[in-house]
Amino acid sequence: HGPIAGTGLQAGANWDHAYDIGRLMGGFPETRIVIDYLNGEREVIHDCMAAPEICMIDDPRVSPDGKSIIYWVGIGSELRDVRAFGTNWNTGAKDIAGLNECQLWVYNIAKKQKTQISGGHCDRSADWIDNDTIVFSSNRGMTFPRFAKPPGNFYPFPSFQIHRGDIVRGKLANIENLTPHACMALNPMVATDGTVPHSELQCGIRSLLTSTPQNYLYIASIDTNGADGKSLLGFHHSPTLRSSAYRKGIDPTGSNNEE
Repeated sequence: HGPIAGTGLQAGANWDHAYDIGRLMGGFPETRIVIDYLNGEREVIHDCMAAPEICMIDDPRVSPDGKSIIYWVGIGSELRDVRAFGTNWNTGAKDIAGLNECQLWVYNIAKKQKTQISGGHCDRSADWIDNDTIVFSSNRGMTFPRFAKPPGNFYPFPSFQIHRGDIVRGKLANIENLTPHACMALNPMVATDGTVPHSELQCGIRSLLTSTPQNYLYIASIDTNGADGKSLLGFHHSPTLRSSAYRKGIDPTGSNNEE
């Protein structure tokens, strides 16, 4: 988007950015979550911009019954200057240098009360299966992306994979990894047909350590039990998925690609 009205391009607020495959454990601005009642009233439900601790908040989702909001809070220990990409110019903004933990929180709208339901890992981007069960992306499986080329792993943190869990007496319980095979699985969303579309990164034969090669990042889907896995869409302007190269009888550039 363009600069905020009344500011120049150099204003720090114009350099906020979202996380992606390359920005999972650091490089976040401090944020807050606000309910806007669209009548002039606003309610701040969790505020990292005014809190003494260094943190950020993202991905709020309202429960099916409309009574609760789930979101995640990333905890850091240091802020760093944001510099314009490829330059040494300081924008004036600050980012969280790295996340030590990502917690899931639930806010009760009627009681105006928030509760931390997970901790000790990096749990993020939750969505509701029903009013008591969620799916979320987490590194709690403690598996690491496979080695690409020497000298070693392109991503020195545990992989994120899709998990399911129940909220029982204010805590996350009965946790199950639905995508233990995935190198990186992020941003699950529960669709109305009961499927769980999410983004995945195929990194087993990755040739570069600093970029996402064409057709290695795609949209996948599972059901809420982790079954019926399939690929939905290839990224980077191509409808062809990298996995098609391994299937006999499939022309990866032709119309007979069934993936």
